[in-house]
Amino acid sequence: YQAAGIKVTHAGFVNEPELYERYASMISNGTQSADFLRVLAPTLKAAGLDTKITCCDAAGWKSQAKMLAGIQAAGAENLVSVVTSHGYSSPLNGTLNTTLPVWQTEWSDLRGNWTNDWYFNHTAGEGLTWAVTIQKAFTESNVSAFIYWQGAEMTGKNTALIRLAGDLYQVSKRLWAMAQFSRFVKPDALRIDATGGNDTVHVSAFKNSNGAVAVQVIN
Repeated sequence: YQAAGIKVTHAGFVNEPELYERYASMISNGTQSADFLRVLAPTLKAAGLDTKITCCDAAGWKSQAKMLAGIQAAGAENLVSVVTSHGYSSPLNGTLNTTLPVWQTEWSDLRGNWTNDWYFNHTAGEGLTWAVTIQKAFTESNVSAFIYWQGAEMTGKNTALIRLAGDLYQVSKRLWAMAQFSRFVKPDALRIDATGGNDTVHVSAFKNSNGAVAVQVIN
């Protein structure tokens, strides 16, 4: 990758490690991950790489909390740079017990039939549903990244932001929900206090590195 001019900044070594799947996968708990971290971290350093390590991309927030507790109990949290989790088996709820940055690295509506709706009846694939989910992930779970699975796909479900069909494509309102954050909230932005929200109005605010303040309001 370096030879091709691509800088790999972060690397994770497990994906949904608590799930037994039919496809190639690896089961790991927090203690086992800690053991591997003690090998991976010095190996990267010895290779002259400053690549940061992420862990552990558990399938759900509760599972990631257990993984993190196991790593902490084994004294290996200092070898991790970013804590990562998915939102499938249990959605984001509160904060994880860490001072490290936390990323939500994979989540989508896997079951719902494809919808382009912004709002109809609060179904899992609607744009407004994901706008509120993203907002709460920042303000209630203190994540600093939110990634949807996946970008574009030939599918009849809501697993992607863009639906491909031969030479045609459809763009979901979920994509525009995410775009309203990424368009104005830039990398290295700092989330700052925002008040005035309630059950129907959700508010967040971010200060970008250039000093500009972006306020996100969902009504």
